[in-house]
Amino acid sequence: MNAPRRTAEAKAPSGRAEGSDTSDPQRGADPPNPIGTAPPPPSPPDPKFQPDPALLKTLTAELRAKEDRGRPNREDVLPYLLVRAFVPGDRGARPTWPPTPCWESPDLLLIDASYTGPFDPSRCAGTPVSGNTYRVFVRVFNLGMLAAVGTQVTVYWIDPGFFSGQPGAEPNLIGAAYAEFADRTRAESVRVVEVGPPWAIPLSLTGHECLLATVSTLADPWRGVFDANHDRHVGQRNLTIAAGHLDLKSLIGQLATQIPAGGALEIMHGGQAVLPLLTAVSGGRLKDGNSAHSRYVAPNIADLPHGVLSDGELHLMTAVRRTSDFLVCPTEVVTAAAARTAPARVRAILRDASPSFADSVAISGANEDAPSLLTQAIRRMLDIGNLEAGSIAAALGGSPDTAHLLRFIATDAKDALTGGYSIVVAQK
Repeated sequence: MNAPRRTAEAKAPSGRAEGSDTSDPQRGADPPNPIGTAPPPPSPPDPKFQPDPALLKTLTAELRAKEDRGRPNREDVLPYLLVRAFVPGDRGARPTWPPTPCWESPDLLLIDASYTGPFDPSRCAGTPVSGNTYRVFVRVFNLGMLAAVGTQVTVYWIDPGFFSGQPGAEPNLIGAAYAEFADRTRAESVRVVEVGPPWAIPLSLTGHECLLATVSTLADPWRGVFDANHDRHVGQRNLTIAAGHLDLKSLIGQLATQIPAGGALEIMHGGQAVLPLLTAVSGGRLKDGNSAHSRYVAPNIADLPHGVLSDGELHLMTAVRRTSDFLVCPTEVVTAAAARTAPARVRAILRDASPSFADSVAISGANEDAPSLLTQAIRRMLDIGNLEAGSIAAALGGSPDTAHLLRFIATDAKDALTGGYSIVVAQK
């Protein structure tokens, strides 16, 4: 079958009739300027225009308000884990020292393993004993607005001393556990986590070992350094709570051996800080076998017979390790002999002391004799024959129920913190 013939009126693709030069009438006329025209020139500015100061001030304030908002606080978006360095009032700001110790964490807790029930703060052991086994607990806070899932809680021990993340010293693993913490609007944002296995303290240890805990989750990780002073993910407990006839001579002597070359050791009395610490660590009580003593009271440091008042604490004693010798002296003796200088200056005075000045105010000797020199100086200052906890507490003053917090603070030759160790003593 043949295709029909196309007529002259059929449209070609160009819009013109096939075989014709005339435009298709249905197509319409071409625009006079297919590219378009330039916009009209702007009107000249009004020569009488004056800025509105009030409007300008309003717009500037709005811009400042938006600028000040900036990024939200981290804890308002992500998890914000915390093992406290001190009590009360720790909300994670670091560093804490100076002036607040970073080694008195109230969140590392021990309970004798013979007790198998749920966590009970009244059973917490203030003074662990070598040869015994203890369940280990860590109190962890999530101060963030996002739940902390898959959080790893790990606990370590290290020899008694001033460890604060220094290289060359490696803590020993006790155990670990995983836990989850709700956001800070819920009660489950704070939990006491038990790590496993329990800590069996070998007889070769003293029971005065330092404890460290780390917490880490994917959205708020620990950075891997055991530095409680600069990282809220690390809690450190360099603490011994001692009463009665517990002899502290070997512990204090061991602390003396760890004063860095050119550094100093200062012994401070913590005053009222002893009560919140005891309350957090042992419920304010000190267990002795199956019995618990009555709650302790804090001393009035203004009534104590030794030390120099400094920033709410008593500065009791200062020791320095010089190149050739070791000097130790009650702080009050040096401040009196050196025109009543400030206690913080005593370590510098002893570092530069002449032989005659050192002989007149300090006990001195070879560096290798530092343990015996420090213990001798403490006994002489307190006028006691031994370094049992009860003898020290009685000499410091107060009633038989008074607890005294002694802080041993080590600094290096540049006065930077090496670390600290705290001892709480009581008569009973």
